[in-house]
Amino acid sequence: MGISINNIFLHVLPVLQLKLEEFYTLHNYQEITNEELWEYCLKYKFENDYIEKQPIHRIVKVIFSLSVLEVIQYKKGLDDCSQSYQGNLTKEEISFLLGSSGPV
Repeated sequence: MGISINNIFLHVLPVLQLKLEEFYTLHNYQEITNEELWEYCLKYKFENDYIEKQPIHRIVKVIFSLSVLEVIQYKKGLDDCSQSYQGNLTKEEISFLLGSSGPV
């Protein structure tokens, strides 16, 4: 059995921390956590690869190659998706829009 994703995270955590420190120092960007940066790597940098089968040096290289712009775009997408629509519709308007004639 190979190394787990959680163990890989623990191995590369210092690298993630260094990258975040770089984002803060050079770009004054501190709106992302180690865990969010790791999730970004898992979803978009290793999406079709089994990260458990990747050598640690390749994972480190990918983390060091991240640009602040791509991370900002990713984080903005997360924030946009997490915001729910909070309109001011009445129950009658919702019923009309949904095409239901009964109570909401």
